[in-house]
Amino acid sequence: MFALPSPKTLQNVLSSVSITTGVSPIVMKVLKEKSEKLKPLERCCSLMFDEVCLSSGLHYNKATDQIDGFVDSASNRNQEYADHALVFMIRGIKKKFKQPVAYTFCQGATKHEKLACLLKEVVREVHKTGLQIVATISDQGRSNESAIKLLINETKGFFIKRNEKYTDDIYEIQVDEQKTIQIVHIFDVPHLIKCIRNNLLTKDLIFSMNGEKGCAKWSHIQDLYNIDSAIPDCKMCNVPTTSTQY
Repeated sequence: MFALPSPKTLQNVLSSVSITTGVSPIVMKVLKEKSEKLKPLERCCSLMFDEVCLSSGLHYNKATDQIDGFVDSASNRNQEYADHALVFMIRGIKKKFKQPVAYTFCQGATKHEKLACLLKEVVREVHKTGLQIVATISDQGRSNESAIKLLINETKGFFIKRNEKYTDDIYEIQVDEQKTIQIVHIFDVPHLIKCIRNNLLTKDLIFSMNGEKGCAKWSHIQDLYNIDSAIPDCKMCNVPTTSTQY
């Protein structure tokens, strides 16, 4: 029905669009054009970042005429083999959209000092497009926690210099000479639930509710699942999709 280009033609077209490490100027230009058509609340978004493991290796990139596979963060490229990729992606809060905006190749987890600098850079570049980052989201990796703690400590110092009281767990980033924005960091909820599960497997959770102390155990979850399984035609708990025994 349609005369579509061959895969080779599509590959040649895509190879003409150069998206390198660091913040992508091409993506920023498109985001700026799109954000001008959005309402103020629709411009609010979150910035998510995470690392993924890669298999180390080198190969020649014909389109860029260079060897890929080394550590590369746009501002710093060396001859160490990269085995991780760090990706930053924005996601709309009121309006549904998501777009990767930057990435780097690194060896091992990105150091928290470097990660904090990259966060500042990405936030500033996204702010120039007209979008407003109100939150950052990540898992509970040690480097992620240390980077956010570093930014929070810097913000506390700014509050002390301004003789203001710091009460919220937010951090500030100066996006231009006259404006500073406040951002709240949120740890990824699925990872929080997974961490709670892992801790309950080896230890009990002591808590207080309405002035009374309680104790949560992994056996309570097992009891709930067994009771639910015994009720015919009325399942309240999800059935495991793997062979894991609860």
